[in-house]
Amino acid sequence: MFWEDNDNANPKPDATVDLHPQLVKQARKSGNLNLCNRGWTCVPDNVWKINILSNQELKSLSYSMDAAADDKWWDQVDLSRLNLANNQITKISHEIVNLAALQVLDIHDNQLTDLPDSMAVLTQLTKLDVSCNRLPKIPSCIYSLTELRVLLLQNNQLSEVDDDVRELGRLEELNLSTNNLHKLPNTIMSLSNIRRFNLSFNNLKEIPNGIGAMTALQILDLSNNKLSILPSEVGKLINLVQLYLRHNQLKKFPKLIACSQLKELYCGNNLIDSVSRADFEPIVNVKILELRDNSIASIPDGIVILSVLERLDLTNNHLIDLPPILGFMEHLSTLSLEGNSFKSVRRDIVKKGTSHLLKYLRSRFKEDPVLTVLTEKEPSSVEPITAPDTYQLDQFAIGRSKQLLFSNKQLKHIPDNVVETAIECQVLNIDLSKNLLQEIPPCLMKTFNWLRDLDFSHNRITSVPSFLSSASHLASLKLSSNCIETLPTEFSKLDNLREICIANNKFKQIPSCLYSLSKLEILMASDNQIKEIDVEGLSALTVLSVLDLNNNDICKVPPKLGNLTNLRSLQLDGNCFKLPRISILAKGTDAILTYLRDKIPAD
Repeated sequence: MFWEDNDNANPKPDATVDLHPQLVKQARKSGNLNLCNRGWTCVPDNVWKINILSNQELKSLSYSMDAAADDKWWDQVDLSRLNLANNQITKISHEIVNLAALQVLDIHDNQLTDLPDSMAVLTQLTKLDVSCNRLPKIPSCIYSLTELRVLLLQNNQLSEVDDDVRELGRLEELNLSTNNLHKLPNTIMSLSNIRRFNLSFNNLKEIPNGIGAMTALQILDLSNNKLSILPSEVGKLINLVQLYLRHNQLKKFPKLIACSQLKELYCGNNLIDSVSRADFEPIVNVKILELRDNSIASIPDGIVILSVLERLDLTNNHLIDLPPILGFMEHLSTLSLEGNSFKSVRRDIVKKGTSHLLKYLRSRFKEDPVLTVLTEKEPSSVEPITAPDTYQLDQFAIGRSKQLLFSNKQLKHIPDNVVETAIECQVLNIDLSKNLLQEIPPCLMKTFNWLRDLDFSHNRITSVPSFLSSASHLASLKLSSNCIETLPTEFSKLDNLREICIANNKFKQIPSCLYSLSKLEILMASDNQIKEIDVEGLSALTVLSVLDLNNNDICKVPPKLGNLTNLRSLQLDGNCFKLPRISILAKGTDAILTYLRDKIPAD
């Protein structure tokens, strides 16, 4: 099949641009060609003909069977991966038709306004990254790429999505964030295999009701739109793990009636004015709940049904009191409250941090907390499974919840049957906190192929083994309240780590290996002996949003820390620096960052 290039202006590379013969040879051998970040405005012609021998090559062919390995033209493989990212390319040639074996095409960060129709023949393509270009619409050829699993179109100028998007039925990840979308076609909801769907930073006022059919969804990001109401069918997404609703116009807490697997819910910067126990009942397994920058006036006692809640952000609401029963939520490690006007909780208690605040709330509790929790708590089909003292585990229940919660057993060693159960059930979450463990046992390595959350907080661990870095899917790691002084350099391999808690240990600096973790969003390092803030290292963490350095030995806060505007929560209390003053710290993160930026010397 051939396509005619009607404009007769097929892009030609600059005279100085050429593909080095060694690159050609390597690409033919490996099937991979990386040409990113070369400043090109167009692509050399021989890229599109990489697997076609030139006349000169045909003349010099060696047919000898003992020729050097690199000269064995019959051993070459078709190009399967092509990376042209971070250039200034304005057009992709129709001759891309010659690369029909491509499986991965990365052309993000260029100047593309369209793609050639001939790309429709790339029927083996499974990943296409066209993000950060200038596309005004989704090129029609993309709808013919029916084998696509990943399609990245963020940071373009898209104003609409065609009904033909339904043809991409095998998509598992779709990113349409940071565009100009005002509505979505109903057909997009037929993409039932999508697990990651990002629609943030658009102008959407509504989401089609059919979203309930996207039952494979695990991560849904609707942040920074104009949603005033969420369709009830969002509550039918039974596999949803993370839901982002920040910066919308929601007036009510979302009804998530069947979202029993939800672990993280972000509702900050909306217009929510109340929450109730009924709102929390369907999401009893949530670990992170963000309700900052709303208009919430009170928190119900029923919040205790969120028995595994670890982080609760209530910053900048209208709270004047807190329910004392919050003090008995044993997994709650971070409670953010700045920007409220409490009448019954003194500011100095709030500023001392979460552990002191929870202790104070417990002291205010007049009734029997255990009795209250038992009488208020209703049974749930997805309650986290905690092993009884006999260690006779309910393997069926653990396999269903994918969680092994084995905390507070006063154990020095992990029983063999506990590890065997974790392996057999392929659990995603292992909680071994509040024991007497002195090391992380190597036997857990057998769970690393699927493990996502690991909690070793409140033990007696003195060192962290390098083999932990092989847990490639790990998203959350908690090591707080141990005796750890450093982390192995191999931790830089934990590419999927989003949260790490090393609070209450013996660190004298933030481990440098963490600065390589491009997906790290949450870094909890309070109650250590950290003396300096490495702004250059922290600047490499481009998605870092929570940084807790409370109660360390920091004597100076670098003004350039104010440039980390991605931070939503910066905690610096309990250090020995004089500036910023306590009055600035009390105003919250935005005020701290603004103050620091104002102190940066002019060039």
